[in-house]
Amino acid sequence: MAASNLQDAVPLQPAAGQVVAESEPEAALAATSLQCSECKKSLLPQELASTAKKLCKDCNSLLQVLFRNLGAGALDNLTSEDRAQFFGKCIATKQGSRYEWSVVRAALLESRIERRTQQKIAEIGGPFLPMSVWLNKGYSEDHVRKFPCEKDIVGEETWQVQTKSVSRRDVQESVEEELLQRESDLKQLRQSKGKGKSLQDSTAAAEPELHVPKQPALPLQQKEKTDKQKAQAAAREEKARAQAAAQTARKNRALCTEATAALSKLQPKEAALEKLQQKATQHKLEDLGTRVQEAREQLQEWLKAGKQCVAASDATGAVLGELPFTQEMVKGFLQAVQQLQKDVNDATPKPQPKPKKTAATAAAKVLRNEDIRESIRKAMLKSERDLGPVVVSSSSDEETKSEAGIRDMASSSADGLPGTGRDLMTTNEIVEHADLLAADMWPLLGCKELSDITLASLLEHRYILQDIKETLLRQQRGLPHTCLRTEAGVQAALKDAEHLLRCARREAEERVLQQWNTFCPEKAVKEKTFQDTVNRDRLPSSCCFEELELPAVPAAGADSTPVFVLAAHIPRLLQFLTTTSPPFAQALFTGLEHDPQLQMILYHDEAQGGNILAVHKWKKATLFYASFSQLRTSAHLQQCWLPVGMVQHEEAERAAGGLSAVLARILRFIWQSADGGFSLVFNGVTKATALTRHCHLLCDYDAQRACLGITGSNGMRCCVHCTNVLRKNSQVERAPFVEYSEHSRLKFVKALDEDHWAAADKLRTLQKGEEIKNFVKTSGIKCLPEALLHDKVAREILPVSCCAADSMHLYYHQGLISWEVANVWAAFRQQAPGLTLQMLKDTVTATKWYGPGNSNHARPAYIGSLFHEKLWADGQYKGQAEDASALVPLLRYYLEVLCRPRGLLEKELASFNGLADLHSEIRRLQFAFRPLGEDDVQDLRKFEEKHQQLYVDAYGADETRPKHHHRFHLSEGCVLLKMMPSCMTHEAKHQIYKQNLCDRYQSKVKVPRVFLRKCLTIMLETTVHQQKKLGMARWQLNEPCNAAAGNLRRALSSSGLLEAKSMTMWQSTVSVGDVLIFSKQDAGVVLQCLGDDQALWLLLQSLQHLSDHAWGCRWQLTQKQKLWKVRADEPYWLPQWWHRADDDIITLS
Repeated sequence: MAASNLQDAVPLQPAAGQVVAESEPEAALAATSLQCSECKKSLLPQELASTAKKLCKDCNSLLQVLFRNLGAGALDNLTSEDRAQFFGKCIATKQGSRYEWSVVRAALLESRIERRTQQKIAEIGGPFLPMSVWLNKGYSEDHVRKFPCEKDIVGEETWQVQTKSVSRRDVQESVEEELLQRESDLKQLRQSKGKGKSLQDSTAAAEPELHVPKQPALPLQQKEKTDKQKAQAAAREEKARAQAAAQTARKNRALCTEATAALSKLQPKEAALEKLQQKATQHKLEDLGTRVQEAREQLQEWLKAGKQCVAASDATGAVLGELPFTQEMVKGFLQAVQQLQKDVNDATPKPQPKPKKTAATAAAKVLRNEDIRESIRKAMLKSERDLGPVVVSSSSDEETKSEAGIRDMASSSADGLPGTGRDLMTTNEIVEHADLLAADMWPLLGCKELSDITLASLLEHRYILQDIKETLLRQQRGLPHTCLRTEAGVQAALKDAEHLLRCARREAEERVLQQWNTFCPEKAVKEKTFQDTVNRDRLPSSCCFEELELPAVPAAGADSTPVFVLAAHIPRLLQFLTTTSPPFAQALFTGLEHDPQLQMILYHDEAQGGNILAVHKWKKATLFYASFSQLRTSAHLQQCWLPVGMVQHEEAERAAGGLSAVLARILRFIWQSADGGFSLVFNGVTKATALTRHCHLLCDYDAQRACLGITGSNGMRCCVHCTNVLRKNSQVERAPFVEYSEHSRLKFVKALDEDHWAAADKLRTLQKGEEIKNFVKTSGIKCLPEALLHDKVAREILPVSCCAADSMHLYYHQGLISWEVANVWAAFRQQAPGLTLQMLKDTVTATKWYGPGNSNHARPAYIGSLFHEKLWADGQYKGQAEDASALVPLLRYYLEVLCRPRGLLEKELASFNGLADLHSEIRRLQFAFRPLGEDDVQDLRKFEEKHQQLYVDAYGADETRPKHHHRFHLSEGCVLLKMMPSCMTHEAKHQIYKQNLCDRYQSKVKVPRVFLRKCLTIMLETTVHQQKKLGMARWQLNEPCNAAAGNLRRALSSSGLLEAKSMTMWQSTVSVGDVLIFSKQDAGVVLQCLGDDQALWLLLQSLQHLSDHAWGCRWQLTQKQKLWKVRADEPYWLPQWWHRADDDIITLS
C-alpha cells in the first residue's frame, strides 16, 4: 500500500454515520494485494473479474461502457483520486446490473470539469503571501481566505490569491465539446467501417448476376468528396506508413539481433588469431601464417559490418542493408579457426618435459632441509645469547612449574622417546606439547614488531610441529606413515621450537618496550620485561578475586582433584571500581546517600564459547554478575553489572552438589569478605557501608532450579513459590491442590522459606531409598546434601522468597508471547486460508510504520524481518526477545481490523488482546521512573488473571505450560527488586566472554585456576572501560548539543539553554519526531529536546485525541505547541509503533 493512498486504505477519521469498526477491515484489506485498481475496494480473490489487472466486476463493466461510447483513453486526463471518485459515483448510481450511459456521461463530464478547473487554477498560480500583504494590496480578509492556504518554513499561514478568474461555464463548454467530438469521431469511424464492408459484400454478390463492370469515378464526383473522405484517406495513408515503419523496425531488429549474436562469438577470436599470428611468425610457419592472416582479414570485415549494423539500428529508422554473413557462415568460420589453432599447435615444437623425481633427489632435498634447520637453530641460539638470559614470568607458581617441567622433558635425552621402554615423555605428551607450542606461535605470526626472518622461522617450525604430530598419531594408530626424523630429531625439533618461541617473545617485548620508552619518556619502563609490566598493571584487578575449592564427587576412575571456583572479594572490588571509574563512583555515592546498606542483586547463567557441539564443554562456563539496588536506574546497562564469580561447566559437573553447591560457596565467601561492614573512599570522602542480610537473585526458572537444587517444572511440584500448584494431568482433584492452568490467584498457597528449610532438613534424615524418592517427588527438593537449601548459612543469605523470575524468558524468548503468536496465526490460517504470511508481510511493510528513533524500528528493513517465514515455524515464534516485543502490537492491529468485523477468532482474539494488554503493562513498568511498589503492580496482576482465563477458554487447559503459572510471580519480583525484572542486558553482556576470551585463552582452558583468573580480570577491566566511555544512566541531552534559539532561552529564563536531537532519562531515550502520550487525552510530537544544568524540557506539537480502539488511539496534529518539563513523578508513554498520514496519527498500544 502506497503512503499516498494510506488515508483511503485505512480511514483515519470516520465519515458521518459510518461505524469505525466497519471501516477498519476495509482499510486492512485495501492494504493487501486484493484491491481493485480503480475503485480501491478490497475484495477476496474470487470476487475479481480480472486478476492480472486487479479489476472488480463493476469497474470492468464500466470500462467496457466507456470504450463502446468514447473509445480508448477516455480517462487519461484524470488522476488516480479522480478516477476512484468517478468509479465510486458510477457504481453507486448503477441500476441493476447495467449502467445508463447518460448517468455515466454526466459523471464523467463532472469529473473532467473539476480536473480542468484545477489545472486552470494551477496554471494561473501566483505567490503565497501572508494575510497582511494581501490586506495592504486592498483585498478583504474574507476574499483572501477563499483561496488555497499553505504554511511556510516558519509555520506561518500564507495564501495564494488568484488575480485572474476561471470561468466554470467556459470550462464546461470546452469539456462538453471534447466529449461530443469524441462521440462523433467514434460513430463516423464505425459507420465507415460498416459501409465499406457492406459495399464490398453487395458488389461481390451482384457481379455474378449482372456482369456489369465497375464504372470509373467521374472528375465531378472526385471534386465532391467530403472532408470526411479526405480525412479517412489520410488516416489510411498514415496507417500504411505506420505499418511500413513497423515492418522496417522488425526487420532492423532481426538484423541487429543476428549481428549481436555473431559479434559475441566472433570478438573473442580476434585475440586468439593475433596470438596464432605471433606464434606462426616466431616459429616461421609461412603457410599457416598466410591462412591465419586471411582469417584475420575476413574476421575484421565481419566485425566492422556487425558493429555498423548495431550502431545504425539505434541511430536511424531506415532499412538496413544485408549482413555479409549468416549464422551458418559464422559457424563454419569458427570451426575453421579451431582447426587452424590445432594445426599451429601441432606444428609448434614442444618443450622438453621436466625430469621425474628420484630417490636420490628426495634424499638430497632432505639433507638440504636438515642443513637449513641446523643453520636456523644456530642463528636462534646466537640470538638468544646476544639478547641475554630469557626471563620467563608467569601469573602463578603453578604455571611456572608446569612450563619448567615441559622444558625439562623436552631437553632430556632421547632415552625417553616412545618405543624405547623409558617413559619420560609418552607419545600423547609429545603431541600435546607440540600442540601447545603451535598454538603459542600462532598469535606471534601477526605481530608487526617481529622481523621477517623471525616470522619465517616461526612459520617453518609451526609446519614442522604439525608434521611431527601427524606422524606420531599415525604411528600410534598403526597407519602407514613416512618418518624422515629420528627419535633424537623429534626431541631436537621440540627444543628448537621452544628456543625460537622464547626468542620471538623476547624480541617482541624489546621492540614494544623500545617504542613505549621512545614515545612516553616520562613513563619509561626500565629493567622490566613487557609481561612483568602488564602483570603489574593488572595486579589490582586480579586481586579483586579469590580462589575457592570445593570437593569433587567421589567416583571410581574420576578426577579427584578439588573443583576450583573464582569469586569476588566485594570490598576490594568496589574500592577498585570507585578508584578507577569516576562514573561508577558517582552513581554508587549518590545511591549510598539514600540507602547506606548495599542490597546485592545477583544474576547467573551459562555461556557457551567456541563450538557448541563439542563433546567436552571446556569453554562452557557459568558466569555470575552482581549489581546493587542503589544502581537501579542503571540496571539496564551492561556496565552496571559486575563480574563476581565464574566456574567452568566441566568443573561444576564434578563438584559435589553441582552448581547449587558452587553458588552456596560463592555466597558464603562474599558475605564473609564483607562481614562486619567496610568502608569505601570516594575521592577523599570515606563512606561506611555493609551488605544487607539477604541477597536477591534474578534469573530464569531453569537457572533457579539449578542453583536451588530443586526438581524441574515438569515435576509434580512445578512451582517452588507455591505449595499447592501441581503439574497438569496430575490426577489430584482434592482441595487445596490446583493445576498450573488455574487463573485465580486467590487459590494459590504461598510457600514460606521456613517450609523449604524444614523439608530440606527432613530429607537429610531419611535413610531408605523409597522414602527419599517419594519425598523428593512430593517436596520438589533434590537429595543433594551440599546444595544451597541444605546449607544453613547460604540459604539464609539467599532464601527462596528472594528469587525473582525475569519477564524476558517468561514472555518474549521461548515464552508466552512466542507460543501464542504461533497459535493465533495457525488458527487464523485455518479460518482464512486465502491470506498468507507473505501477504501480511507485504501489507505491513507497505505501510510506513515508525518507531522510537533510538530503536531498531527506525530501520526500514527491520519490520520486514519480523515476518520471515523461518521465524514462524515449529509451533512458536523464533525471533529474539526484542522482535517478539515489537511484533505484538502490529499483529494485534491487523488481527483486529481483519477478524473482529467478520466474527473470526472470537476466543483466540480475546486471548491475544489480553496478552497484548499484558505486554503494554510490562513496558509501562519497565520504563517507570520511580521504584515500583505494591500499588504499581495491581493492574499487572489483573491482566495476568484475565489472560490466563481467556487463554484456557480459547485453547484449553492442555495447551498451558508451567510458565503460564510462573508468570503470576512476576509482580512479586517487581516489588522485590523495585523494577521490572529482565535478563536482556545480561544476555548481551555474555558476548564479552563468548567472542573474545574463549579463543584468546584456549591454551589455558584446561587449567581452570589460570583460565578463570584471566577471564574474570579482563571482564572486570572491560566493564571499567565501558563505564568510563559510556557512563552510567542519568538525565542528560545526548551529543551533539547546540545553543537553543533566543525565544526559547527567554521563555525558560535560561541563558545556558541547549538543544539536541535526543535526550536520555535513565532507561528511556526520546528523539526528535517521537510521539509521547501523557494520558488518554494528552499527547504530542517531539520537536526539540532542551536542557540546562537545572532541568530538561521537551518542545512538543500537541495532538488532539479522536478515538480509542482495542489496538490503540487515533490523534490529529494541531498547530498548538507546548513546553513540557521532564519530571520523575510525571511519566509518559512512548508507543512502539505509530503511523502518520498528513495530520492524522495512529498509535499502537
